[in-house]
Amino acid sequence: MKWQTSFSRLSPCLALILASVFSLTVPAGNHPPDSHEVREGPQKPAQSSAGLPASLAGFSDEGVFLYFENGEQGATIDFKWESDGRFYNRVTYPSHQEWNTTITVTPDKDGRWVRVEWKRSQGVYSLDVREGTVVKSMDGGGKLLAQRNVQTDELLYILTAPALFGQAIRLYDRTRGGKQSFHEGGTAFLEIERGVERTVGASNLKLSRFIYTNAGGFAAVIVDWSSGAAVFVRRGYETLR
Repeated sequence: MKWQTSFSRLSPCLALILASVFSLTVPAGNHPPDSHEVREGPQKPAQSSAGLPASLAGFSDEGVFLYFENGEQGATIDFKWESDGRFYNRVTYPSHQEWNTTITVTPDKDGRWVRVEWKRSQGVYSLDVREGTVVKSMDGGGKLLAQRNVQTDELLYILTAPALFGQAIRLYDRTRGGKQSFHEGGTAFLEIERGVERTVGASNLKLSRFIYTNAGGFAAVIVDWSSGAAVFVRRGYETLR
């Protein structure tokens, strides 16, 4: 991973994210995991708190993350992030092909998302649509489940799309430092804890350890987490585990 010193840009490689508390457990039985949290509703939005989400444009990357649960690989996550803000994420479960999920993010001309679609082999099963400052969450048949206001510069958070943690990293003000807050529907916090040095292949990397916290738990970016917790690892960086 090679974050540039400037917080306004990233280098083309998000190398590793280790999620220590966020729950992405591959369940037993016939019930697939679901990464789309729909807030209870429908509720009438309060216009006073409305805003536009943060832009996803101005950055591009693609790669593969591996998800491990108690030391065993449970899923593979392919992603592609395009410079105009389009984002594609595919989650593949080797043991349960019927659970495989694709997530497609469609932006407006400014790179701010207007549509997020969750799809399995049976078709679209969940959908978020942004109309101005209001987000409507629907099921695959178009039935409205909830609606809410977007917070100003809100980040797009999807549990099974670890590359999206890069939004907060890009916005983090390294000059100011300390714990900084971001909106993602709720409030999230990000801070640099310390520097980390790791070797990947023949390369010695000097990295930063970020801690990302929200209502669902916390994630560490670039850290050797050997406690047996659930982790995401980008392919080619498995030795960082």
